[in-house]
Amino acid sequence: MDRIAAQFFSSETGDAPVAPSSDDRAAAISPLISSEYDPAEWGGFDSCFVCIREWCVDYPGPCFVAPVSIGERIIDTLSVSVTTLGAATYGIKATGYLYDGRSGAYIGMIDLRYFGDNMPRTLTFDLAQHRLPVSTWIEVRFAVDGGGTPRIPKPPTVNSVSLRLTAR
Repeated sequence: MDRIAAQFFSSETGDAPVAPSSDDRAAAISPLISSEYDPAEWGGFDSCFVCIREWCVDYPGPCFVAPVSIGERIIDTLSVSVTTLGAATYGIKATGYLYDGRSGAYIGMIDLRYFGDNMPRTLTFDLAQHRLPVSTWIEVRFAVDGGGTPRIPKPPTVNSVSLRLTAR
């Protein structure tokens, strides 16, 4: 499995704290379930409908949450898969917004790169060096970089997101 070094932007770098995308955070929660074959692996899936209509705007997707009671393990790898409805004319930028699993405080964000036609459907990131606990909430948001017209012609639509993480 090829691992990509994840770009992590800590909340301590001077960025203003980011509020969760939903007023009713519980409505956006997708639980991470531990694997029955490997206790150090969790996975989750969310069927969603995120139509990206405007340029350079982060549209909220699912928020993946592991149980807080899992102990002191840290995230080793994070795999993200994104599927689109129909052809995605533009590359869809994915960003992981990270929140503390206990307090809900904003930790930072990770660049999950781009998805779309002629691009990988699944990417695996190496997160071990950032020492993020497995209990970290991971909210995936989507955007299309660019501009010109007020709205994106033929806007892409994300219809599912799956996330798998391994711990150590």
